[in-house]
Amino acid sequence: MTPPHFHGRFATFIALLLAVLLTACQPAPPAAVEPLPTLFPSPTPPNFTVDEAERVASEFLYGWQTGDYGAMYQRIGFNARDATSFDAFRDTYTTAANTLTLQSVTAQARAIARDPNAARIVRLTYDATFETRLVGTFTDSNRTLTLAFDDRDGAWRVAWTRGDVFRELENGGRLRQITTAVNRANIYDRDGVVLAMQDERLIVVVEVVRQTIPDEAACIAVLTRATPLTTEQLTTRLDSQPSDWVNEIAVIEPQAYTEHNADLT
Repeated sequence: MTPPHFHGRFATFIALLLAVLLTACQPAPPAAVEPLPTLFPSPTPPNFTVDEAERVASEFLYGWQTGDYGAMYQRIGFNARDATSFDAFRDTYTTAANTLTLQSVTAQARAIARDPNAARIVRLTYDATFETRLVGTFTDSNRTLTLAFDDRDGAWRVAWTRGDVFRELENGGRLRQITTAVNRANIYDRDGVVLAMQDERLIVVVEVVRQTIPDEAACIAVLTRATPLTTEQLTTRLDSQPSDWVNEIAVIEPQAYTEHNADLT
């Protein structure tokens, strides 16, 4: 027979083995679940408002109006700064100003609204009026300035591109000044004599009204010196029109007109 104390040890061993097996079969405790990140820390940043975005936009546009490009650069997004140095940013505006012969620019806000599909995007619609020496004053209407909320500093920033100077510059466009000379009108002296024609050739047309000539012989003598016509040709032209009509006698060079001006008038 087995000694009684052996039965006690065996029973204890069996109990311990069952305890181990039951513990191994129990499900592991659930792992800690990481909470999903929220769009913004809780509570929402106090400056995440359209009013704050409008303030940043106003400061950016005011910098443009006053030529404070440093203040403008401080308000653009970090990605835009990484892509464009301050010198390149400033040169974009100064080159455009020089090309336009810009004297002043004025920005007038029209409306501002949050993007319906992106809470962290706000767009300001405004008009920009440019006063230039070359082409006068003109207005570029319904421009758009886009602002994005940046978590890195918890602030609104201008999502700047070169299109914020002029939208045509967005995709590599260039601003150039192209001038075309226009024909000028004829230039007359005080008596209506043409001194300059549209083709810029300076000429003088000599005209007379025969009945107003105080001394016809003296007048013909002067005309023969000032024009390539002979006495006979001049007399023929005078005879061809009534004496009270304006009679075109000849076309002469300004130098000849200047030389005989006192006698011709």
